[in-house]
Amino acid sequence: MKKLLALILSAALTLSLVACGGGSGAGDNNTSSESNTDKTGCIVSKGLFVLEPKDGFDLTNEENLSPQEIYMIHVYDVIPDSRKNGEMSDMQFDYTVTLNDANTYESRTMAGGAAQISFVTSSNYTVADDVGTVFAGSDPIRAIAVFRINRNDINENTTVKFTIENSGIFDSSMKFSSSDIRKIDMLDKIFEIEDNPSEYQLASTVFGRAVSIRGAVEYLSDNGGLGNSTAVILTLNAVKFAAKMNLSAAWNGDNKLVYYDYDSDTLLLSPESPGSYVENAELEADKLIDAVSNTYPEILNATTKLLTATDIFIEQLEICSNPDTYTDDALQQLNSAIGDISSARDEIYNFFANS
Repeated sequence: MKKLLALILSAALTLSLVACGGGSGAGDNNTSSESNTDKTGCIVSKGLFVLEPKDGFDLTNEENLSPQEIYMIHVYDVIPDSRKNGEMSDMQFDYTVTLNDANTYESRTMAGGAAQISFVTSSNYTVADDVGTVFAGSDPIRAIAVFRINRNDINENTTVKFTIENSGIFDSSMKFSSSDIRKIDMLDKIFEIEDNPSEYQLASTVFGRAVSIRGAVEYLSDNGGLGNSTAVILTLNAVKFAAKMNLSAAWNGDNKLVYYDYDSDTLLLSPESPGSYVENAELEADKLIDAVSNTYPEILNATTKLLTATDIFIEQLEICSNPDTYTDDALQQLNSAIGDISSARDEIYNFFANS
């Protein structure tokens, strides 16, 4: 499902609480959050979040999210049993939250808009209903479930019950109080649960960068190539911004990149607007490479290839689009860079979409 939704998204862009069903069978834990800390538990909550977007992170056009709804996100670790394999349900309706003992919402983790889907994909967390088989003795699996809830359910007395059903030894139920809910204004702040949030956030922007860069290259090809000076300018700007600016791991509701500096928690005005450039908007390439190396070493080579090819593409496109500087050698280098961008994008895309 994640791969399918990531594909749709790509096209559109052109507190540690514990509960467990038990080591040998299903069960239910309905204790309060304070006592819900069984060290042998198989579902470990890493954070329960509610998104209240800051000004500039526009979700007005977020598909499937009405003005009365907000996102609730639960991130948790699935801890494999030491001896027994398990199978988690692949049905979204088996992952629910009940708020204030009144309203129950099913997980809609990959059935949302661009912001939701892009973040879930970029986070590299496993979608709740995509976990599938959990092999005994394997590493913990970090999972994510997203719910669209009534914003009026959230108040100073809110209670939340998170439930997993039809998942055998992983059937679980845990309770949260209002003090357990973390209110965030950017989805990137979910990464505060990670050991190195800044590096994790930066590395997680690679998915959006790769998709956007190749999308811009394809735009040029589909709109007259070198013979269309306007398309050349638009492509150069789009590629530069995607490769060289600080970004959020989540896109906005209009399928557009969000310029955001995580370390300073600053939403940056779009560089496309004159006079809006901000110094801390520019990304240090070495910093991105280091973040990927430490977080997603599997795609380090692809990321390095993408950034190198992008630099060559920018340089050679500027040369080839000017009749006074055009050479056949520059055109050959341009086409080679396009090939490298495409292959690097595919590797990065497949890594995130298949996680």
